[in-house]
Amino acid sequence: MSSSYATNPAPAPAPAPAPFDSATGPGGAVLAKRRRINYACNYCRNRKTRCDEQKPSCRACIAAGIEC
Repeated sequence: MSSSYATNPAPAPAPAPAPFDSATGPGGAVLAKRRRINYACNYCRNRKTRCDEQKPSCRACIAAGIEC
């Protein structure tokens, strides 16, 4: 029995993207390292904002007039 359907070979899997160095992005562009903040104060954490961790009070606490 002959089949009237054409059989196509399975498509080849897409090549894996080339890995890039953590200091460079795709295309070789140099990425700036981001400074990660370890701990936010309670006020910034509750507001889910970035805390600058200035001592004795961060800018958000100074602007709000509260103790950091």
